[in-house]
Amino acid sequence: MKKMHAIFGGLLLIVVIFFSEGITTFSEGVDPGIVTPIEVKAIIPENQIDKSKTYFDLLLNPGQTQDLEVQLSNFTEEDRIVKVEANTATTNDNGIVDYSQHDKKKDPSLINAFSDISKTTNEVRIPKQSSVITKVTIQMPSKSYEGIIAGGIYIYDKEDSNTKHDGGAISNKFVYSLGVQLRNNVDLTKIEPKLVVDPQKITLVHSDYLNGINIPIQNTSALFIKEVEVEARLVDPSNGEVSHELKQTKLKIAPNSNFYLPFTWTDDEGTPLNPGDYQVDIKINSADVKKKWTWTIPFKVEGESSKKEDNQLHMKDSNDKHATVYIVSILLVVGVIVTGLILYRINRRKK
Repeated sequence: MKKMHAIFGGLLLIVVIFFSEGITTFSEGVDPGIVTPIEVKAIIPENQIDKSKTYFDLLLNPGQTQDLEVQLSNFTEEDRIVKVEANTATTNDNGIVDYSQHDKKKDPSLINAFSDISKTTNEVRIPKQSSVITKVTIQMPSKSYEGIIAGGIYIYDKEDSNTKHDGGAISNKFVYSLGVQLRNNVDLTKIEPKLVVDPQKITLVHSDYLNGINIPIQNTSALFIKEVEVEARLVDPSNGEVSHELKQTKLKIAPNSNFYLPFTWTDDEGTPLNPGDYQVDIKINSADVKKKWTWTIPFKVEGESSKKEDNQLHMKDSNDKHATVYIVSILLVVGVIVTGLILYRINRRKK
């Protein structure tokens, strides 16, 4: 049942992406051969590392300035106005690299954000049946940088273009993401891929129809980590019984980014996380960077009833740590007081 639910969820996501609101979108400039109202083409420069790629993959020097040129072709019979953004690459909660987030909070490990070193023309008018060139100006950091600065040129209609059909309006909103990778060195083998799961950031899911937890996954390295497979098990620590399992494959995590991977089930597949002790075992493997990571994280769900909305998640290791600090602090205070009394009595006897 759990596997069927995961498959159905994946198929539903694909249907939503391709058919909702008439959106046309491609990632990293890959053209699937579909006729679109606007065509986007990266004009590949000489410093492209791999000229077979249709997105920008550039080798630049520290402090170098370069204009990235993008050709926009309008095949419609009306002028189109598009917005152009230079966005830092993030990872969404489906484990997919996302170039559409303009104001998302940056990951703490991110030193050089693509959005901070790029400037765009913001808006571009494309006359009907014509092509124009728009530029995105890159100013590389002055200090040499190990790894990839990842981002995307995100292009979309300023307003929906509506055409009449049988008396109704059909939305034809254009959206396109063109990936950009910038680096100072071709060789990335010296960079250690690193994924982190912070136990303190695990959150409890208790909506009307979903139960479970959200697992925070952070890539603190300046590398894409691809071909990622995540396995998780929810365990009863008292008897080792596994109540729920998760397996996600083909994830891709952007450099210096984080996301929350849902480890959830419906009411039909299992009960909510009622008050009690739990443990989540997590294994992450990347065939791309040939690395494996594992975590065993105990946590406690506290509440006065079995109602989901009344329960709260508390990390056991955090509580134990706080309790230890509290006890040690009390002992130190008591020790100082006792030592002071002893010294006071000794001095008094000497007098």
